[in-house]
Amino acid sequence: MSLLKDTVRRVLYRLGYQIVPAPKWPTNRNVTEHSGYRLVSWMGDDGEYDVAGYRREQERGNRAKIEQVWTNEANLQFISRWLQGRGLVPQFILCHGTRNGFEQKVFSGFFQCDVIGTEISSTATQFPMTVQADFHEPMAEWDRRADIVYSNSLDHAYDPAKALARARINPVPIHHVKASRRLGIENICAFWGQHESYRHKVGQ
Repeated sequence: MSLLKDTVRRVLYRLGYQIVPAPKWPTNRNVTEHSGYRLVSWMGDDGEYDVAGYRREQERGNRAKIEQVWTNEANLQFISRWLQGRGLVPQFILCHGTRNGFEQKVFSGFFQCDVIGTEISSTATQFPMTVQADFHEPMAEWDRRADIVYSNSLDHAYDPAKALARARINPVPIHHVKASRRLGIENICAFWGQHESYRHKVGQ
């Protein structure tokens, strides 16, 4: 049976799918429907966010998927060429939710500039150009310094508007939208929706 399961997993992974354990929190956390997106509530009975619980879930998900990357070099190269073609010459790029540092490697290789990635999990220390940080919280040393802020992880935010506001940049925020392709809900994904919902949050 184990061999059959492994074979099915490998075949599905090659086709771009993944089998993950069914989430447990839908029975004890509210999922609210908004115009164009859904948001998992991490709000406690006291009206405060359960940040500690949220971070534990993110750490668990990070460790389970530490070798996986939900973008690819071709996409990042395309974005980089598009920005470069419009005259952008970044000196500093900030990437949020980078897991194993893949984005930093691509951006630093293309633009030959300083790149820092943040990762909420303690595994951040295992990868170059990566620091442990929660992208909901501001970091004074990066305030308005970044020419580009990139994230493939906004759908993990418990408060997407806050996460976007904390980017605090004047130029170009980029989110690689994958949430609209999801067929189900994972424990670590608190926010998912269509492109318009991301535009709405950026507007806020």
